[in-house]
Amino acid sequence: MSIYLEDNPAQITKADLVVGIPSWREEATIALVAEQAALGLKRYNQTSVIINSDNNSDDNTKALFMGANTHGIPAIYLSTPPEIRGKGTNLLQIFSKAAQLEAKAVVVVEADVTSVRPSWITSLLEPILNGHDLTTPLYANPKHQALLTNLALYPLLRCLWGRRVQQPSGGERALSARLVKKLLKKEPWPAAALGAGVDIFITITAISLGLPLCQSYVGNSKVHKQSADATPSSAFSGTMATLFQLMLACPNWQDVRWSRPTAVYGMKQGRQSNTLDHATDLKPLQQRYSAGKAAAWEFFLNFPETAGLLKDARQNDIDHALWANLLLASFKLYRGQPQLLEKIITALETFFWGRLLYFFHQTTQLNSQQIEDFIEKQCSIFEECKACIT
Repeated sequence: MSIYLEDNPAQITKADLVVGIPSWREEATIALVAEQAALGLKRYNQTSVIINSDNNSDDNTKALFMGANTHGIPAIYLSTPPEIRGKGTNLLQIFSKAAQLEAKAVVVVEADVTSVRPSWITSLLEPILNGHDLTTPLYANPKHQALLTNLALYPLLRCLWGRRVQQPSGGERALSARLVKKLLKKEPWPAAALGAGVDIFITITAISLGLPLCQSYVGNSKVHKQSADATPSSAFSGTMATLFQLMLACPNWQDVRWSRPTAVYGMKQGRQSNTLDHATDLKPLQQRYSAGKAAAWEFFLNFPETAGLLKDARQNDIDHALWANLLLASFKLYRGQPQLLEKIITALETFFWGRLLYFFHQTTQLNSQQIEDFIEKQCSIFEECKACIT
């Protein structure tokens, strides 16, 4: 990918280690993230640089990044054209620049993470320097957070590609030079990977290529604000569209029968709350599910791949088996009629709200270990249901 705009005041032409920070309108936090990243890089006796790849923000993101205290680590600012946005486009620019710099490793940290610490850089980077090609994060957040991951991405990735990667779309990660080069060779990326689906795209690409990967505890919970252009709907649609496109592009998942664990680096830290917040207001979820349920139900009834699954879909009980079969059958429908992708994802999103309601109803009184057991049981059922699409 060609770089639209670059500000490289130190004229850096080579660096062993790169921390990349994708951003759009992150003036409130980017200086903090840059400083914490610099403190992490200073632990290594190697040439380093911090790169901010921005979507041409109209606030003070650039000025605050370039003025951040990076403790002697040089900074480079990149920008996409004004009309182009998306985390995937940011990462493409970071990877392109890292390849130019002949970097050994790239660590990606989101620009709005206020809980980032220098130890995050170490935790993500060490496995790469020891021979892995991808490190995905393990945060200390309670299991009732990251529900798109826990209820859709993790079970699908485990079921299809056979790897138990608990945070396959975690925004913080590290990549080897080899993986960066292979990703750049895959241009043009799927459209959905240029936005919210980029992290899952990177994870699945590494698994499909048979590259060694591991998970790493970053030490504390991830605390960040919701990005200005990110909503639950955009995250679901972008990520699921990417998954479906990758299932066509990387068909080796058909040869996978069961899942296997993925190595974990570091020690688990942090405390998780024992139970869900009893004050969680489910009314907005119920309203969203009720508003779209009839249309989604009618859409899926039109196709033999999905019609037989929906006799109970008018109810709120989107249990493990129904959810697993519906996601897998929806891919089967997409495989036969790819022009229906947008409509399929829209209908699935409605049932996702129903799945969230089921999750909250089933787990409100459970502790963290019991919630983890709930998620693991769900994953086992996904693996059992895989036969319907192979």
